[in-house]
Parts: sequence; structure tokens; C-alpha cells
Amino acid sequence: MTYDGTKLTGSKASWSTSKSSVATVSTSGKVKAKAKGKATITAKYKGEEVEIKVTVK
Repeated sequence: MTYDGTKLTGSKASWSTSKSSVATVSTSGKVKAKAKGKATITAKYKGEEVEIKVTVK
């Protein structure tokens, strides 16, 4: 995992998807498209949260 340009070794973010029928995300953060639509991928780490909006065409 890289945060603010710094590689964080041994760290683990918690990943989730808002719509698993559109896109899934692995425990390592790899996103896989499943079907057309929109989803939000969320990563949580040490009280911080980042949301990434994805569109599958």
C-alpha cells in the first residue's frame, strides 16, 4: 500500500465495494469489473478513509 507517496510495508487497509454486482475488490485492493454500472470502492486505514468512484462500461 502506498500513502502520500510513501510505501507502507506490512500495512493492511480494509477494502469494500458499494455494489459487488458491478465491481469487486480483493483484500489487497485489486478491483475487478463484473458488469456495467457504477460503484464506489472504499479503503480504510488507521482512521482514514478514501473513496474511489468507478464506472464499468
